[in-house]
Amino acid sequence: MRILNFPFLILCYILDLQSVTFKSILYYIDIMDKFYFKSYGIEIGSASDLKELKREIKRLSEIDSLCVEYHLKEGHLSSWLLYIGEPEASEKIKGVRTINELKKQLGIETKPAVKSVKNSTGSGVNKSSKSTGVKKKTKK
Repeated sequence: MRILNFPFLILCYILDLQSVTFKSILYYIDIMDKFYFKSYGIEIGSASDLKELKREIKRLSEIDSLCVEYHLKEGHLSSWLLYIGEPEASEKIKGVRTINELKKQLGIETKPAVKSVKNSTGSGVNKSSKSTGVKKKTKK
């Protein structure tokens, strides 16, 4: 963290500490830290606010769900949300252990999984539709 000077402290009192503008300034001058998702020491995502965190959770849950679960179970996400001034979101996800529950608590949309079934010709058929696309042969 950089050493804060007197003019900056005056600016802190003038601006509302919870305002989006103030938070943007803090991120720009690199005073508040981003949250970094790391998997085996490699950065695979980052977020600087709640909106970006939701976007990263949605993206990473499809790519590396174990990474998201690790940070969730260790309490990293909850602690970081509290640190950036999002106590309501932090409280919502305390005790959450699964990605689906995390998405539900943060209001992240989830797409229903589409299952593909092979029919007798070997081509894939979308099972989410009402008809399976497989026609049964009738004996005459």
